[in-house]
Amino acid sequence: MSKDLEEVYKDTALPYSTVVDWARRFREGRVSIEDEERIGRPVSSASDKNILEVSALLVEDPHITLVEIADAVGISTGTAQAIVHDNMKFRKICARWVSHLLTQDQKAKRVQWATKLLSEFDRADSRRLFEIVTGDETWVRYSEPLSKEVNKVWVAKGQDPPMIPRYDFRDSKVMYCIFFYSNGPVC
Repeated sequence: MSKDLEEVYKDTALPYSTVVDWARRFREGRVSIEDEERIGRPVSSASDKNILEVSALLVEDPHITLVEIADAVGISTGTAQAIVHDNMKFRKICARWVSHLLTQDQKAKRVQWATKLLSEFDRADSRRLFEIVTGDETWVRYSEPLSKEVNKVWVAKGQDPPMIPRYDFRDSKVMYCIFFYSNGPVC
């Protein structure tokens, strides 16, 4: 039988000892070439059960660290990393800081005002552009914001980072306002 396999498969044929071993197994009543259930410790801790537990932990707390995952599930840190990165295709990135989060109503009103301004300039001559005064304000805080490490979250591959507001209303701060028109700042 081994010689027949060598003729057909040439260099990729199974070694003689492997063919003899499998022939013996089939004579003893084996009917499948699939691996049998093994007893003892599993080869890898990245089992379906552990993957489900890690997934539940990440849903519950996207800021959790690999060490905390490993401790909670009872696996090594390396296995936790393999599950998160290789099996689940997650990566840990910093949340994107924005000055504040707008509601859908606020976004709609901004679009409405921008559309109204554009229609005003379509009807009038271009001199009206020089009459526009615009302004902005910003809060400058006396304390440092949270570190990037605190804001890291686990996200699936291709998923956008979450946005978090950067401010805390209890911080000591000062507001700066500035207004501009076509010739520069308004004094």
